[in-house]
Amino acid sequence: MVLDKKIDYNKNKVKENQKIWNYIRRNKIFRAGEILMVCGTSFSYFQKYLRFLEKSKYVEFVGKKRNPLTNREYKLIKNTGAKAPLVSNNSLFDYNTGECFDYSPDKKRKIEIPDNLIKILKCLNQTEMTRTEIIKEANIPMSTLAKWWKRLEKTGVVNGKVEEIKQNPVKYYFTKYKKRDGFVFKIDLDRASEVEAAISKGAYSYFTKNLESLWINQEQH
Repeated sequence: MVLDKKIDYNKNKVKENQKIWNYIRRNKIFRAGEILMVCGTSFSYFQKYLRFLEKSKYVEFVGKKRNPLTNREYKLIKNTGAKAPLVSNNSLFDYNTGECFDYSPDKKRKIEIPDNLIKILKCLNQTEMTRTEIIKEANIPMSTLAKWWKRLEKTGVVNGKVEEIKQNPVKYYFTKYKKRDGFVFKIDLDRASEVEAAISKGAYSYFTKNLESLWINQEQH
């Protein structure tokens, strides 16, 4: 018989939200007071975190009446993955799905626009480009392009090096596609336009700096 590995919910290196989420995922029906005791989290933080989980339909109250918080029982109804949802200010963000539940008062919210990323997306004018060509067109340093490169790949804007083809692929690749200023990468111009449009509508924010909602959706198609 293989015993479940014991989980230490109170490890110092584990953040409070992750401690709570780990416990909830392992104990689908739980009492609030048990989490406070086992996870060692503060009452005020746990109260806020639980409230946002309930508002966002991750957990539901299963008792007949709402006793003091420590005596209430809840049930996990939406387990989206191992990474704990993050609560900040008036929002809950789920790293597993890329969803953001915003409970801020009704007001126009500022849309964050990463200027350098927009410059990169706008400068992509050929289906095959080197990194050097991109930084020249965008008028940015190589370090800036390096900062965004992984996300360009994740979102499907950059699709790797140009394929090695012909009878002697290695020789052909290095004579045709290995320029003096670096390797040539495949660029999806339509996808670049889609990502730029999504950012202008608010895809990039404090919670979604990695553009996960764009690349997760891209992987699912």
